[in-house]
Amino acid sequence: TGGVGSKAKNTPKRTQQTVLFQIKTGDGGAISSALLADDRPSNTGAVVLIQPQVIANVPGIGSQVFGKALQTGGVVGSRNALSDLMGVVIDGSWVLDQATFARLVDSLGGVAVNVDVPVQKGRQVLLSPGQQRLNGQQALMYATYLAPGEEEQVRLTRLQAVLDAMLNEL
Repeated sequence: TGGVGSKAKNTPKRTQQTVLFQIKTGDGGAISSALLADDRPSNTGAVVLIQPQVIANVPGIGSQVFGKALQTGGVVGSRNALSDLMGVVIDGSWVLDQATFARLVDSLGGVAVNVDVPVQKGRQVLLSPGQQRLNGQQALMYATYLAPGEEEQVRLTRLQAVLDAMLNEL
């Protein structure tokens, strides 16, 4: 049954589409990254948050922290490094610089987010805790904020809150 080069009849067709979403810093690295997956036939989706300190092998560059993969390997290098690391097919990339991210949120009319901590710059409180509608600059600030002594996972949780709110607005 089936010779060389024939495909098995029972091989399931891939229905999931994945996109690597990244917010780019001024130096070209990624401050925040998330893998977004959508499976339309089953009407399901998922978000996998990627810590920038994870070590990944960037094709043609070598091992380095994933947050630098965008800077050294470009969009394709970053996507391929994560694809290799996770063993998944990544169909595309959506890389936004910080100003574009803020404009996108503004174009949605802002996003509703429950701010978990006071967001501060020095002693100045920029955002107070509580449920509120954030404009683009505030959403960027919150999604990328890490208070002194906090673990990177907390920043990723804030990114997810903003991404969820953005997707709800879309």
